[in-house]
Amino acid sequence: MGLRELTSLTSLETSLLSQLKPESLPQHVAIIMDGNGRWAHARGCSRILGHREGVESARHAVTVCQELGISALTLYAFSLENWKRPKSEISLLMELFGEFFQYHCSQFLQEGIRFRAIGRLELLPSPLQIMIRELEAASQGTERLTVTLALSYGGRDEIVTAVNKIVQDAAQGMVRDGMLNEDRFAQYLSTSDLPDPDLVIRTSGESRVSNFLLWQIAYSELYFTNILWPDFRRQEMLLALLDYQTRDRRLGGIPSREEVELIEPEPSTSGAFPVEDMHVRNRQVSTRLQEPLLQSGEAVGAQGYSSLSSSWLD
Repeated sequence: MGLRELTSLTSLETSLLSQLKPESLPQHVAIIMDGNGRWAHARGCSRILGHREGVESARHAVTVCQELGISALTLYAFSLENWKRPKSEISLLMELFGEFFQYHCSQFLQEGIRFRAIGRLELLPSPLQIMIRELEAASQGTERLTVTLALSYGGRDEIVTAVNKIVQDAAQGMVRDGMLNEDRFAQYLSTSDLPDPDLVIRTSGESRVSNFLLWQIAYSELYFTNILWPDFRRQEMLLALLDYQTRDRRLGGIPSREEVELIEPEPSTSGAFPVEDMHVRNRQVSTRLQEPLLQSGEAVGAQGYSSLSSSWLD
């Protein structure tokens, strides 16, 4: 399905959608889903209700990626550090994950969604491990969209695990001196069959990556929003994608000639170039790049949407 095939859109979502460029969408979106507990606390509800609403937001994210043709979505659902939470909450979370697999398994298969799970899965309850393995096997080969759930996951742990595998392979003569490079190392990671994330989204106002895909997000665009995860639905996803399309993804290179105007230095009569006399700068010609987002700001601002403040646009 393409951009024009999205259904049940609000007028605002239609406006945001019209500004998206299909050729500039990310291939892989990764999301740190944060804020379920705070969402529940603000409403005087139990934390598990916040987690249930978070599952609904995850469903929205899957739907948007599927309908826009984004090929990979990775959701940070439960970290290794989350095992430190109260046992009662962990138990309820494991039940919630089980419900998710049970109720969405047929949907994934019918809609051509491939499911994967990464992390220390051996730490999960046995029934949950069985559900994961069965859904992974059943959805193998249906790769219209790959949804990866990071469960009992830690980025540092993943790197250490990869190093230990390399050491084992080296002991068996499978890896020799000089054979290891970045591409070869990446093959030992749990995401070896996926492109690195182009866009990482974190909700709830926190501005850190929290041990998530540390190797893979070296060149990812980071998008932080104050919206709590249970409130992050289709509209918020479209806003994040619009913001992504304003980024200049040079990946260590230089901007194209039409996007950057190079201003030559004016030579100093003294032969020196003190800092205050240096006129060398790269002036981003951003009017063209920001125009769609500014239009979005006008459309959203007319309805009083607070996320698009002028400081956010700058």
